[in-house]
Amino acid sequence: MSITPIQQTNSIQSHSDSHSIYMDHNMAKIEKKLNTIGYIPFLSILSGGFRIVLGNVQQFLGNIGFLYRGGDYLMSKDPKDRDLAAENHWYRVHGGSNTARGVVELVPIIGNLTTLFYDKVLSIRLNYTYEKLPEGVSPIMDDSRAVAENR
Repeated sequence: MSITPIQQTNSIQSHSDSHSIYMDHNMAKIEKKLNTIGYIPFLSILSGGFRIVLGNVQQFLGNIGFLYRGGDYLMSKDPKDRDLAAENHWYRVHGGSNTARGVVELVPIIGNLTTLFYDKVLSIRLNYTYEKLPEGVSPIMDDSRAVAENR
């Protein structure tokens, strides 16, 4: 079952926010599928390599968005531009995290056990702004724009 932006939040969202909710939901789905593949020895080499590429793309796009929206905010002082710059910063953080996890997944057995322990025993996640976390999973860091009802 897929979650639409309307199901993710109780407040009225702008087009930009709806797009962000959609992107966050889909990125979270992709990462969770890669997590499952990352537990399987030697197959995790594929998921790790893909995650490294994904992380680098996220970092690159996050940097561009952060610089663009940060520049807008410096000129306009509009809180919406500040919020958009912060949102792009979180994509940079996710990109770095995906790249790091991809490197860990490249190491058979040890990497698989490490990611399995991280996900299943520690049960923490670097969540996206609008991502609804499952019961019992705690966010590592929390974006202040996250909707409290979704936790």
